[in-house]
Amino acid sequence: MPTDPMTITEAIDALSEDERDAGRIMESIRDVVDRVPASIEELFPGMTLTAKRKSRKEIADDANKASVARRQRQTDERYSAMVPFLQKWVNEDPDISLSQIKTKLTAEGFKPLRSATWNRASILYMLNRAGIKRD
Repeated sequence: MPTDPMTITEAIDALSEDERDAGRIMESIRDVVDRVPASIEELFPGMTLTAKRKSRKEIADDANKASVARRQRQTDERYSAMVPFLQKWVNEDPDISLSQIKTKLTAEGFKPLRSATWNRASILYMLNRAGIKRD
């Protein structure tokens, strides 16, 4: 096959008689159309390739992925803003209780993303994730 045929006809003509089976012809057509989308008009005059329309499920999946990514970014931003405070409080008082941390987080204006108030599990999770050890 000559290098990079620009038309579908050139691609098919470049195939030897032995190579001209349906699979190889389709592969040649795909190669040309992938490189030069306008070449589809050679087979279907007046037609152009357009992006495939997404199904409702694909649209919902994309929206869900975007939502998850947005929530993760928000969580990471909040976490990175809270860690210095947590570290400072634990350094100042290694025996600080979770209740005291909860009070300080609330006083600093940090609110949990998915609940009304801070709970032990979320505070412990943040401390463990940050590698902050209390005595």
